[in-house]
Amino acid sequence: MEVQLIRNATLKVQYAGKNILVDPYFAAKESLRSLTGKSKNPTVDLPFSIDEILASVDLVLITHLHPDHFDDEAKKHLDKNIEIVCQPEDIEQIKASGFTKVTAIENSILWQGIEINRTPAQHGEGFFLPFMGKVSGYILKAKEEKSLYIIGDSIWYKGVAESIDEFHPEIIIANAGGNEFKKEYDLFQVGMTEDSGAIVMNEEQLFKMYEFSPESQIITVHIGALDHDTVTRNGLRSFLESKGIASDKILIPEDGEKLSF
Repeated sequence: MEVQLIRNATLKVQYAGKNILVDPYFAAKESLRSLTGKSKNPTVDLPFSIDEILASVDLVLITHLHPDHFDDEAKKHLDKNIEIVCQPEDIEQIKASGFTKVTAIENSILWQGIEINRTPAQHGEGFFLPFMGKVSGYILKAKEEKSLYIIGDSIWYKGVAESIDEFHPEIIIANAGGNEFKKEYDLFQVGMTEDSGAIVMNEEQLFKMYEFSPESQIITVHIGALDHDTVTRNGLRSFLESKGIASDKILIPEDGEKLSF
């Protein structure tokens, strides 16, 4: 298995002989609106050209339809006949964008010898959660491969813990930018009287997951590309060091970096 972080939550995963593209977000640097008033998004360029990223992709796996996970540039550049796997709530909208081979997973499917299980995710908590919509994660299993859990946009909560208990994933990919919306900006014009709180894992939640599943290899992504991140790579390294966690237990890849297992 090889996991390559492209940018944000966009991954290219070589698994059981297939190339799987996760959550394609191809927008040019600062081409989209700000989410906090700090900077337009994404805040960094892609590490490679879109053609390089799409080379040899067999399947696209989409956790949800927020634009930092499946954007207009991805819709424009992806072959309309490429195979796409998504959660049931998103299939009609993806088909409406012209894609012809879209499969929604209710529970699990077998694709090209790879078992793909859909798992629950919770994109925040409290009053702000209903504005974030439905999100899913996925667990991949195949002969002679380590099991891989792509959590998706989720905080640490019982649904993630239960998925770990059920599947015992050997490798976990966590979206860990601690992203948060501030009441002063009120992006969605919902009359925010308080900050949203973390809508994906932050340092403390990541540490709780590590304590829950210390035998798993954790990879952190969804860091360093959006203006509502509250976690930085350097800050996370310092935090983990303060907790006495070895750097090889929780990996913090740079954009474009490949990790082999």
